[in-house]
Amino acid sequence: MALTDRSIVTLNQLKDFLGINPANTSKDDMLEDWIDWVSGKLEAEIENVVKVVEKTVYVDGDGTELLFPPFYPINALDSDDGTSALQYRTAFPDTWSDLVSDTDYIHISTEDQDRLELLGGKYFPWGNKNIKLHYWPGFSEVPGDIMIAVLEALQLMWNNSKQGADRLGKSSMSMSTQAGSTAEAYFDVTPRWRDVVRRYKKQLHNTECYR
Repeated sequence: MALTDRSIVTLNQLKDFLGINPANTSKDDMLEDWIDWVSGKLEAEIENVVKVVEKTVYVDGDGTELLFPPFYPINALDSDDGTSALQYRTAFPDTWSDLVSDTDYIHISTEDQDRLELLGGKYFPWGNKNIKLHYWPGFSEVPGDIMIAVLEALQLMWNNSKQGADRLGKSSMSMSTQAGSTAEAYFDVTPRWRDVVRRYKKQLHNTECYR
């Protein structure tokens, strides 16, 4: 299975983290499945995207100059059919019309990149899912704490599997040697994962309809 657009780490990054020789491809399909699953799990918990991806969303206009798309940070506005990336309609099933003809009227917040602002006295007309936005949300570079949390979750899956240490259900391990006995305890990665989810969880705005 090839990695998808949402895969937060690469196969080589995971192999390096696990200490697997890059030339060993016997587990590649399984590891790619794991990467995609853990990446999707994190995005589901933060209710947002991580990697930059193409999205078309339908948002409620509220009569103000501000619009809060459901996914951010906003990297760029774009259109896939030659029309404006920002359109509106007065009622369903009317055709979509360009909201502004000049992108100079559209400002992306430089602080949080979670909102669009219309300039020059323009506004988003009030309505139910009457604003259509085609854009590219996500982080241009995956934040380091997100990457580490995903790699640690994958390390835990590996350790618990037959491929790794086969310690599913074990909270600790002991071993005897000629020099005596030693005990190993394993670091709990759950608090770091929860901290990342809390830090990056999507803020609630009045925009919930998307595809």
